[in-house]
Amino acid sequence: MASQRPPDDSRFEGLGDWLVSRGQDALTRGARRRPGGAGSRRAGLIRLLRAAVSVAVVLVLAWVVLNLVSGPVAGYLWFQNVGFGTAWTDQFRYQVALFAIGLVGGALVLLASLVLAWRVGRDPTDADVATRGRTRPADARGEAWLVAAAVLPRRSVRRVLVLAALLIGVILGVYLSGSWQTVALWQHRVPYAPTGGAVTDPVFGMDLGWWLFSLPLLHLAAALVGALLVAGLLLTGAAYGIAAVRGADVTRRGPLLHVAVLGALLLADVAVIQWLGRYDLSYAQNGFVTGVGATDAVIRLPLAALTAAVTALGAVALVVLALVHDGRLARRVAVLGGSLYIVLLVAGAVLPLAYQKLVVQPGQNLAEAPYIANNIAMTRRAFALDTWSVTSDPGRSGLTATDVTSDQATFDNARLWDARPLASTLDQLQTVRQYYTFTSVNIDRYTIDGQPTEVMLSAREMALKKGIANPSWIASHVLYTHGYGLAMVPVNAVDSNGLPRLIIQNLPVTESPGAPAVTQPRIYFGQRPSTWVLVGAKSAEFDYPSSTGNGSDVDTRYAGSAGLPVGSVAERLFWAWNLGDLNLAISDQVTAQTRLLIHRSLADRLGTLAPFLALDTDPYMVIAPNGHLVYVQDAYTISGGMPDATSYTDTSLGATYDYIRNSVKITVDAYDGTIHLYVADPSDPLIRAWEGVFPGMFEPLSAMPAGLQAHLRTPESMFNAQTQIYSTYHVTDVASFYKSDNLWTVPSVTVGTTQVLPPQAYYVEMRLPDQAQPEFVLVQPMVPASRPNMIAWVAARNDGATRGQVSVYELPANTSIQGPTQVQSRIEQDPVISAQISLWNQSGSQVIRGSMLVIPVGTAFVYLEPIYLQSTSSAFPQLTKVIVASSQTVGWGDTLAQALQEVVTGVGTGSQAATGTGGTGSTGGSGQPGGPGASPSPAPGAGGLPTSVAGLIQYASEHFAAAKAAQARGDFVAYGQEMQLVQDALNQLSALSPGSFAPPASAAPQPVPSAAP
Repeated sequence: MASQRPPDDSRFEGLGDWLVSRGQDALTRGARRRPGGAGSRRAGLIRLLRAAVSVAVVLVLAWVVLNLVSGPVAGYLWFQNVGFGTAWTDQFRYQVALFAIGLVGGALVLLASLVLAWRVGRDPTDADVATRGRTRPADARGEAWLVAAAVLPRRSVRRVLVLAALLIGVILGVYLSGSWQTVALWQHRVPYAPTGGAVTDPVFGMDLGWWLFSLPLLHLAAALVGALLVAGLLLTGAAYGIAAVRGADVTRRGPLLHVAVLGALLLADVAVIQWLGRYDLSYAQNGFVTGVGATDAVIRLPLAALTAAVTALGAVALVVLALVHDGRLARRVAVLGGSLYIVLLVAGAVLPLAYQKLVVQPGQNLAEAPYIANNIAMTRRAFALDTWSVTSDPGRSGLTATDVTSDQATFDNARLWDARPLASTLDQLQTVRQYYTFTSVNIDRYTIDGQPTEVMLSAREMALKKGIANPSWIASHVLYTHGYGLAMVPVNAVDSNGLPRLIIQNLPVTESPGAPAVTQPRIYFGQRPSTWVLVGAKSAEFDYPSSTGNGSDVDTRYAGSAGLPVGSVAERLFWAWNLGDLNLAISDQVTAQTRLLIHRSLADRLGTLAPFLALDTDPYMVIAPNGHLVYVQDAYTISGGMPDATSYTDTSLGATYDYIRNSVKITVDAYDGTIHLYVADPSDPLIRAWEGVFPGMFEPLSAMPAGLQAHLRTPESMFNAQTQIYSTYHVTDVASFYKSDNLWTVPSVTVGTTQVLPPQAYYVEMRLPDQAQPEFVLVQPMVPASRPNMIAWVAARNDGATRGQVSVYELPANTSIQGPTQVQSRIEQDPVISAQISLWNQSGSQVIRGSMLVIPVGTAFVYLEPIYLQSTSSAFPQLTKVIVASSQTVGWGDTLAQALQEVVTGVGTGSQAATGTGGTGSTGGSGQPGGPGASPSPAPGAGGLPTSVAGLIQYASEHFAAAKAAQARGDFVAYGQEMQLVQDALNQLSALSPGSFAPPASAAPQPVPSAAP
């Protein structure tokens, strides 16, 4: 029998090992994949985290892109909607082009420098660095950070430097894009003179247009190039430094020459900046006045030129030394150049000071004379003071009846209402509902009943949060969309209660006979900051409250042309995103006919449209001939680039400038928002340049409707700036200017310790001394800086072809014509006036003093000041008294006629100046005559009446006060008796002074609202 052989297990040994290993792996993977295992949860969390990060990155990028895109798209749509689409396109093209130039140009320069550094510096590969690291001995100094930097991956390091270069390019692009106005003005630069002839500065002989347009661009270019070169040096130095740490030899000629060229270019840019700094001396005040002075001309200008030349030589030397590659020579040149530069710096600090102290100051009046003359000429040109005419005023005496008769139109339009108390009164009388407000009160002139009439008017704008603390979304954006109407009052119209006699008022608007007609009273665009609104929505808009008082309001639907369409889904989603309001996308108030009104306040609307214009802070409303309400906005072109001119800090405009022109008049329709920009000063080089930047944006002033042109005027902000500068620069004689002994100022008035009346110019309808007819003028009295006497008065004309002409009427220097402060002191010192005002202030009321107006009339100056009385429990000022003063007399009365009568007849002199008819100076604290503090009545003559004019006036005043007190407490018997005594006194006065006093027709008080005497 054959024996069996055991199986050959060696054939299966390898297979078994493989099966065992695979099985273990499978078991391990299975354990990881078992539900609830730690490995599975970790993997899931990682996948979830990666997905979340991806989604977040996408959302962030989408948010950034949408925000970057929505702003320009919204701007384009709005500009197109208001009819200025090409202006947006032009501005956007400038900004995009400049951003691209900054980004691409800056990034290319930096990247080219980096690539050159990597090539010239022979930056080692990571393998070479690793090899050197194994053979290199340990760093005995322990500089572990160098070792760590050396082993950083080269690709990662280069990516960081490239990203830094791109980021710097973006920053340069943003900065250059933000300077688009400088570039645009330079591209469309014009000569200063409209004729094209050269008007040069007195020191450098450059056309003034070069100073306004080219010099700012040169400064911008030098600054950008300097920033780019500094960034290039930093990045290139970083590239070479990292290469050196990784083992490269960067001390060879190539790397040194590369860095030297960058440094030389930076030095050359510094030399350009130093050269441009010579021109900047025209804006500094190193001498007696702003501009190049004696020390500047002799020391600083040559030193600046020498320093710039040395810096330029240093740039050349830097390149030459890199080419020569001689370390010893480089050190010697560096020491020599550094020493020379230090000498120049020390000389720049010491020499001007020494020259000023030792040479200029001992004879400063002579040394600085030509430069003072330059400053005077350039400042007067910059503020257009060289166009003002100067006329001698022969001086004035007391007011006479002839003066009043000759200038009756002036008194017919004498302003008794101040904007401040009138605004408070209108707020109480005419807002009707708390969500209305009168934003500002403006003065203007209209022809009423065939006569030029000065009026004050204010628009009734919507101020929803004033009446509703937390208005709903629909209330804010759909229902309460607009203001309504206005209030208008002649400046001298007062009713029997001391309130304004309105000729346009109420809701709906009602006009008195002769007043301008208002056919479209709705105000969708106004002065107040306002939110966006929807018109043509599902719900009708609130128009005005019902006059029936039953709670039902009148609704309306907008029929104007303004508004952006939001009817489609895409439009709703876009504007909801842009405005950040989801309700706009989901509200059922939005229909296919709905439109969106944005940029509704004048400041926002015009600031968005023309950001290069400075807007006057006081736009005013005009009733156009078609009955629409139209805002007129004065706009200025300002600059700080006029050489050798003194600058002015304007708090109203929030800017400091040394050049200003009222070059643009803007009109905005309050209903449909239509905007027109009219060029009012075509000689202004800045507006001529802007016309080139935005062709078609501006219209000639002749295109403005005549009905609106009649309401144009010299704006107060510019006039105030001009008069402030003129207070010094009315002096054109250099010797007198240097002595500073003829400085003027604008007077301010302090009333007691409670009220300061700010210095301000005022509009008034009056006849100028050298004119035959009254006209609308802006007047500003001037006083010497060291004395309160009036020295001159300035009048800016506003009517017809003479609009913008300014006349200065200088008073004789040897006369002492009282200024507003002195007259105010006389009023304060009058015993009866001061006693009465003190009594009012202590009896539950507050006295408000109106601004004092100084009006030249005939052979006299008339000082007019209204007095308002306001209860401490409510802001409701009422015109109570009118104070009129001349050089000799102070008078007051219930009306301007009474106050003028006292001044003309001279009965108001001294303490009698305050005893005007209807005064209450003798009423005691209890309201009864003869009470505590009452003045003693004059001794009676025959019939119980005083025998003198002054005594009769005081007698009538006391009994009229008693009549008022009796009327207030309801005692009409006593009232009639007291008024009979007043009538007896006035009859006697009329007999003593025929024609001066007219007795009342009846015993009932009849306050006269007219301003005419």
